[in-house]
Amino acid sequence: MPLRLAWSITIHKSQGLTFEKAIIDAQGAFAHGQTYVALSRCKSLEGLVLKSKIHSRQIISDANVITFNKNAEANEPDEAVLELSQKNFQLDLIVEMFDFYPFLYPANRILDIYYKNRGSIEGQVETPLLTVKTAITNFLKVSTGFNAQLKELSKTEPLPDISDVIQERFKKAVAYFKDQI
Repeated sequence: MPLRLAWSITIHKSQGLTFEKAIIDAQGAFAHGQTYVALSRCKSLEGLVLKSKIHSRQIISDANVITFNKNAEANEPDEAVLELSQKNFQLDLIVEMFDFYPFLYPANRILDIYYKNRGSIEGQVETPLLTVKTAITNFLKVSTGFNAQLKELSKTEPLPDISDVIQERFKKAVAYFKDQI
């Protein structure tokens, strides 16, 4: 009879390893998560053999996880909550497209650096930088107005992806900013 190499390790030492085949004796598992670690070492269920029965007392659940699961089950979102979440997500994406605030800080920073180092910078830099800053400021004013209109429209319109009114307003905003940029 040919010999086959086999070895034994504790559940703790098996962490980070994977096996094609494993015989697991989790009867003596005592630390939080040991049973999970043991069961997750095998690459597939076909190679897994349980030497002893796994009792529910060996599967230790964290109190936070249990509380979270109970709250999730008790507060399962209904269709109205789902639709409101979809609407808010879509509106946030639209608003994000016309958010020019991330451009304002760099423009101000570059101007600040220019003013502090004016003597060592050659050429006419101030006018183009002020033009960029003015354009960003104007974009912010227009986008703030657009966001207010969008918020008002969203009160009476369905989801933006199916609202002809919101889509038309969006297309006009895109065209406006495209022409300005």
